[in-house]
Amino acid sequence: KIEQVVYLVSSWMLGAIFEPLFTAFGPSAIEMRIKDKKPKVILVQEDQYDKIKDLFDNIITFPGRKEKSVSFDEAISYDKLKREEWEKISYNDPSGLQYTSGTTGRPKGALQNFRTLYSLYVYMKYGIGIRDDDVFWTPASPGWAYGLGVGIISPIIFGKPVIFFDKLFSPEDTLKFAEDFKITNFAFVPTAYRMIMGKVREPKKYNLRITRASSAGEPLNPEVIRWFKENFGFTIKDHYGQTETGMIVYNGWGYEADIKPGSMGLPAPGYEVTVIDGVIAVNKNTEGFYFLGYINDEERTKRAYRGDWYLTGDMAEVDKDGYFWFVGREDEVIKVSGYRVSPFEIESVLIQHPAVMEAAVLGVD
Repeated sequence: KIEQVVYLVSSWMLGAIFEPLFTAFGPSAIEMRIKDKKPKVILVQEDQYDKIKDLFDNIITFPGRKEKSVSFDEAISYDKLKREEWEKISYNDPSGLQYTSGTTGRPKGALQNFRTLYSLYVYMKYGIGIRDDDVFWTPASPGWAYGLGVGIISPIIFGKPVIFFDKLFSPEDTLKFAEDFKITNFAFVPTAYRMIMGKVREPKKYNLRITRASSAGEPLNPEVIRWFKENFGFTIKDHYGQTETGMIVYNGWGYEADIKPGSMGLPAPGYEVTVIDGVIAVNKNTEGFYFLGYINDEERTKRAYRGDWYLTGDMAEVDKDGYFWFVGREDEVIKVSGYRVSPFEIESVLIQHPAVMEAAVLGVD
C-alpha cells in the first residue's frame, strides 16, 4: 500500500527505526517482535487491526479509523512537512529492525543501519541489472527483507515506480499482471516459480515482456530454469543473501560473467565473501555491510563473528573459478516460500494446546 511507503520514508526523515511485520503473523508473533524495542507508533491496515488492538495504544490505521486508532489521513501534519531542516543522519545510524528465524530460541531481531541503501543500490545495479527503460516488479511481501528492500526501497532509489499487487499469490494472476503492466524485469522466490511451473497449463497464452528474472530466498532448481526458458523465453538467475547481509553472492544481470548451472554465482561487486570452515562468510568492513547486531542479544551477536568475518550459517564450496556452490544450512531451519521458519517457534505454539504434550516440526521436501 502507498501508505506504507509514505510511513517508511517519513520515518527515516525523522531519524526513526522502521520495522515491517508480515500480515500472516498472529498476536503472539507480533508481540514477540515488538517487545524488544517497543515502537512509539504502529501503522496497520484495517483488516489487521484486531491482531494488535490489545497489544498497543498508539495505532494509526488505513484507509479508515477504528475504535482505538486514528486514521492515516488524520495523522498527517501538513504544517510539519514545511519544516526546512530534518534530522541529520549518517550511514552508520540505525534504520531498520527485521526479524529472522533460527532453529533454537526466539526469532532474532537484526538491527540495520543506513548502509542498507548502498547494499540495495549495488544489488539492483549488478544483481537485478536494472535498466533505464525497465518496468521492474517483485510480488515478494514487504513484510520480509527481500520484498521490502527490493520491492519498495530499491525502486525509489532508482527513480522507478513502486508497483503494488494487493492479492494473494496465484500463478495465473501473477502472469496476467506481468503481462498487463508490461513488466520487463522480474524477481520472486523459487517456490513461486515452481508453483507457476506446476499449475500453468498454457504458458504460451501469456504475452510476457520479461527479459530478466531473478530468484532469491532458497536454492533454485535447474529444472525450473529450464522450464521457464523453454516456455517463456527468459532465464531466471539465482541470487543469495540474508536479512543480516543483503545480497552478497549471485549470478548477476548487470555484468558479463559465465553462468554455471546450479551455482550460486560470484561474490557481489565490492563485497569480500569467502568460506570459513565450510560456512559462507562476509567481511564486516565491506562498504555495504549494514548489520549492527541482534537487538538485546550481545552474546548471539558475538557468536556470529570470527574476527572481522560475519558467519552466515549457510554452507558452501568455492571452485577454482571463484563460483560458490550451496551445500546446506548449518542448523535445521525450514524454508517455506522463501521465508525462514523456526521449528521451535511452531512447536512452542503447538504445545500450548491442552491436547499436545510434545511437538516436533520437520521440513519435508
